[in-house]
Amino acid sequence: MKRTVFWGSAGLTFLVFALIGFLLAYRADSLSRLPLARRIALQDRQNNFLLIHVDDMRSQQPVLLSVWVILRYRSESQTALTFLRLFPDADVPQRGQKVSQAFSLTNQGEPAPGFLRKLEEQGVKTSAFFVVDDEGMDQIGAWVQGALGKVNTSDDAEILQWGCAVFSSESKMSLPDFNWLTFAKHLQTNLAFDDLMAEWSSLITSVSPLRCELASQ
Repeated sequence: MKRTVFWGSAGLTFLVFALIGFLLAYRADSLSRLPLARRIALQDRQNNFLLIHVDDMRSQQPVLLSVWVILRYRSESQTALTFLRLFPDADVPQRGQKVSQAFSLTNQGEPAPGFLRKLEEQGVKTSAFFVVDDEGMDQIGAWVQGALGKVNTSDDAEILQWGCAVFSSESKMSLPDFNWLTFAKHLQTNLAFDDLMAEWSSLITSVSPLRCELASQ
């Protein structure tokens, strides 16, 4: 009887560890399939990121909804994030129109080289890009609402403004989890996954002061 119990317990233990191993392998495989491309060199102190919002990344011709530059500066005492909108441009509509007319994505969903060159001609040089569609932005908005309650996240500016409030808050330990596996289906970036997670972790876990704002236009 004792031998039967022993073998039964051993079999159950084996099944538990086999299940854990399967789940870990599945998660690792899922993360390896995220559409996050080649590693690029990021600077410790300052990086400029390009944020592009389109309607649907699965579309043959995604519609451009907004373009932002994210200025990220980090020192020993503070991290600063500034969001500057390039399109639509309320102050200089012609400038925003030039951005819109030059916009295109490659077959891989990345900003086309010609579009990036046009931005550089306007003085906009970035280290990395993020292309996010409507469903991805909705997920960010839902995460912001989960952190702050019922706030208006009806457009990009509202989502980013309230997102700044989340990152600047002192109660970061209670932030809800963000589902990156779901979000990755609506994201294209040239950042490696571990670099992206390092940037994200620095925002939600840093104890140093964080200044986050939308630049006025």
